[in-house]
Amino acid sequence: MAKEKDESLEKLFLELKEFNRQEFRKKFGDIFDCFEDENKYELITNLINSMIIGAELLGGRSNFKKNEKAIKESIKILLR
Repeated sequence: MAKEKDESLEKLFLELKEFNRQEFRKKFGDIFDCFEDENKYELITNLINSMIIGAELLGGRSNFKKNEKAIKESIKILLR
């Protein structure tokens, strides 16, 4: 993977991961323990990153915005 070959990408990834952890807390509060369970948090991070990439590369941003509530509910179900 690119981030494993480039130290600056790995550093950026880790910074974004922590930033996203804080943003996720703002959206969902502390209702899930995924913030402390690194495995769960990595799963949710990968899911969100995949959605972001898909939105950008496949043009799905407007559809994601229209379905934000459904996406949030899906994430909540995943984390139960």
